[in-house]
Amino acid sequence: MKGYDHIFIVTNDLSNERRVKRIIDVIVGQDRSVLLIGRELSDSAPLNDADYAQHRVKCFFNTGPLFYLEFYLRVTFVILRECTAEHITCNDLDTVLIGKTLKRFRQFHFYLDCHEWFEEVPELQGNVLKKWIWKRIAKHCIPATDSRYTVNSLIGEQMAAAYDCDFKVVQNISPTLNTINWDLKEPLYPVRLVYLGVLNEGRGLESLIKSMDHLDGVVLDIIGDGDIADQVKRLIDDSPAKDRIVLHGSLTKEEFMPLLERAHVGVNLLESSSKSYYYSSANKIHDYINHGLMVLTMDYPYHRLLAESCDSIKLIDKLEDEVVVKNIKTMIDEYDSAGIKSGRIEVIQLYNWKKVVNEIYEIYLKQ
Repeated sequence: MKGYDHIFIVTNDLSNERRVKRIIDVIVGQDRSVLLIGRELSDSAPLNDADYAQHRVKCFFNTGPLFYLEFYLRVTFVILRECTAEHITCNDLDTVLIGKTLKRFRQFHFYLDCHEWFEEVPELQGNVLKKWIWKRIAKHCIPATDSRYTVNSLIGEQMAAAYDCDFKVVQNISPTLNTINWDLKEPLYPVRLVYLGVLNEGRGLESLIKSMDHLDGVVLDIIGDGDIADQVKRLIDDSPAKDRIVLHGSLTKEEFMPLLERAHVGVNLLESSSKSYYYSSANKIHDYINHGLMVLTMDYPYHRLLAESCDSIKLIDKLEDEVVVKNIKTMIDEYDSAGIKSGRIEVIQLYNWKKVVNEIYEIYLKQ
């Protein structure tokens, strides 16, 4: 039976798991052995070489309750049969039951990384039964964890009140790019918009695609996959601007970085009906800033904090087509490379990778 210092569990395709891999890289850098367990899909790209072990679970079911049950059983049995660890991290509520079960048979330090407020995501709004089930899992499992952390203090405070336990913070920030080829962003035409992230409900994709009808000379790159990918494809096919919209699907960091390097405006549009989205600090915003983009995002608490230190972030308070169009046009008219550069420097000084490393040390390497 193989022994590890740490095991991390995610339900995502490992090819596209970025936050967890960044955390693991810091831990491995301190001579800790790590196993990352995640999912393999039919179109999963081959895994890159890494300084830690990786194990993919291939499920017969890939959506719905049967998927969660199958994944729970497969991963639980793999760990009980094949490996041990002093520390196990479950990522989000859809894996926490695995850790709770393993605690019955093994002794380890049990962590939970909440990338979002899981039972408050848009997909569960209006579905009383599903939301009730996830709330029961949360109430049953979260207090049983030894350490918990999330993406920012705002959502951490909300979840701490909901579950009566504290949450630390590991921010959703990527290592800072040392250089940017600003020449790739010139000339301004065609203007390039980019959406980077999961294709799920409540992410403003319909408004974004519809806005392209009124944005002449603008190209939109959509990078990601998810539950509403087919719906997004139909919206693009029905759009008069379909020749200027490219749906790339799921890309690795190495594949999507060139698209960000030549882009001008990054878009992050989240519906306020979701508490998870309202208090979120989307990873994509820091990706956009890191790559020298202007950012169009919603006027939510974390985004407001960012905008106070960066003039190239435009906040909107309504997710409506005409509001999106108006603000994108304003951003194009006001596009100023020098201002974007200076704003980027200021934000990166406040929200930088060194701080994230210290947060990871505080949680994982002082145990």
